[in-house]
Amino acid sequence: MSRGIKRFLVGTGVFCILLISGCGRSQEEKQLRLAGIEQLDQGNYEEAIVSFEQALKAADGKVGNMELDILKYRGEAEYKSGDFLAAAHTYDVLIQVDGQLPEYLYGRSICYAGAGQLEEAGADYTQARNMDVQMDREVSWNMEALLALGKGYQAAGENQKAADLYDSAIAGGAIASAEMYNVLGAAQIEAGMYDKALQLLDQGIALGDQAAMGDLMYNKAVALEYSGEFSRALDLFLQYKASYGSDEKLEKEIAFLSTR
Repeated sequence: MSRGIKRFLVGTGVFCILLISGCGRSQEEKQLRLAGIEQLDQGNYEEAIVSFEQALKAADGKVGNMELDILKYRGEAEYKSGDFLAAAHTYDVLIQVDGQLPEYLYGRSICYAGAGQLEEAGADYTQARNMDVQMDREVSWNMEALLALGKGYQAAGENQKAADLYDSAIAGGAIASAEMYNVLGAAQIEAGMYDKALQLLDQGIALGDQAAMGDLMYNKAVALEYSGEFSRALDLFLQYKASYGSDEKLEKEIAFLSTR
């Protein structure tokens, strides 16, 4: 997840935020911030969270530019550690303090999707998109939130919702990535819409993104198989094997198609 999450721990006492400039920060706070960033980059998320929390404590309750930066990093560490609901709470606080901005709603949507709370994720995503449209930012799509929600739907078996979500994004002018075309194509396969899946997967392949090419090829072969084009599916599976290697599942597909 990108550095979009900010978190401020709310204690049992009165919650008060004082916005000030970033000047005059203690050396301890600065050092703890740098230590946390290094731990985050190394994948030591729990340690990073501790460092960022200590940095915030060193701020003595004041929140300015540096503290907001620390909160962003802390949120990223929390999300990457798998603490999705804590990250969602971060956005609750941000919304209370700074208003319902699209970036906060998108961020909370991503967190809810990670936690499997898809109704909440969908509501936040829809509200953020509506705000973007009202602000004349129709093509300023948050692809990370879009993909997170769509994958959440797929993981829950709600494949048609995923397909409808991606369709509306493309129709609305979203700048589609190869990954998005692959995810959308997979959703259409699950929904039994094989011709549409093939169209989308071909669009993804045409982008030439090698990082996504293997998944696009494999899913296209699956779509061809399900649509009854066994010879083309076999050829594509064999191409995939030559480029990316094999496993038991692929060998079973090839063996099956070789008899058709």
